[in-house]
Parts: sequence; structure tokens; C-alpha cells
Amino acid sequence: MILSWGVLVMCMAAPRSFGGMAAIRTLLGATEALITPGFVLLTSRFYRREEQPLRVGLWYCCNGIGSFLGALVSYGMGHVHVGNIPNWAWIFILNGAITIVFAVLFLWLCPESPESYSRLTAHEKAIALERVRSNKASLHSKTWKWAQFREAVCPWIDPQGWAYFCIVLCITIPNGGIANFLHLIVSTFAYEC
Repeated sequence: MILSWGVLVMCMAAPRSFGGMAAIRTLLGATEALITPGFVLLTSRFYRREEQPLRVGLWYCCNGIGSFLGALVSYGMGHVHVGNIPNWAWIFILNGAITIVFAVLFLWLCPESPESYSRLTAHEKAIALERVRSNKASLHSKTWKWAQFREAVCPWIDPQGWAYFCIVLCITIPNGGIANFLHLIVSTFAYEC
């Protein structure tokens, strides 16, 4: 999904109409929606439950760092004038290219589980798996279970589904909507000197 997201970010440079932008932005949202749960799943495969909040918090803080660095890159790319490509398009092209490079590195370097981590010995892999066994989470079950599918599609069946929905909604509104459009919101305030 990281790789798909990077490709779609680069594609944001192509459309010149609202419909095209909206279509690509919708696809971007669909791929982006899977990245955070994927990181949570990956974190849960390597760390015990009591260790996960700190790790998730640390990589979630990288959103702020990424936004800061992305703003600097975007500012610089906004001043690039090459051919008939608008300067705003270069922001998407460069950020998408950076994301693609990191996605390839991530796919190459990041193991799926302790079992697939090549730098661990067989003994260390066994220890790593025993550490996370208390999570009671499946590390690599390939068996399709309709009950799990129903739970995923209908989160209201389990009260935890509603809790997760509310948590994600409360995080997403300030992180996505307000953070991205804060300058527009503030510019509509009527200040008089």
C-alpha cells in the first residue's frame, strides 16, 4: 500500500480537472487507510501488548515529522519551473518519488514476522515468537474464517469495533481535516486591528 500510495501521489500531478483530482484523491484515501492498520499489525507481530503503545506512539509521531519535512520540500518544489508542468505538480511528483523509494526499501528490509527476519538465528526466532505468543494473535494463519470477515465488515457486532471507530475518528479529524485545511479556516476569521 505504501508503494501504491507513492504511485498515486505522483499521479496527482496529471489531472487538470476536479473530477480527475477527486478520483485520484479517493484512491489515495483508500490506500492510505490501510497503511496505519498495517503498521499496527506489523508492530503487534514483534512486540508484546504492553510494549506496543510506545512503539505505535513513536511511529505515529513520525506523521508530524513527515509533515514538517514535507512542508519544507513542498515549499522548495513550489518554486520549480520546468516545461509546461505547473510548479504545484512537482510537489506531488517529488513526494511520490520519495515515497516509492522508501516503499521499496521497506519491502526489502522489513520482515513480515520474527520468523522471516534473516538476521535472527533459529533460537532467537523461537524466543521472539514466544515473547509475542501472549498477545493471542495469529502470526501467519492463512485459513479464511467467515466469523472474522463478518467482524471486520460489521464492526458494530463487537463494542470494541465502535470504540476503534470513535478513536480513529477523533484522531483523523484533527490530523487530516483540520491540519490540512487550518490555513483556510484561520483565513476566514475576521480580525480587525
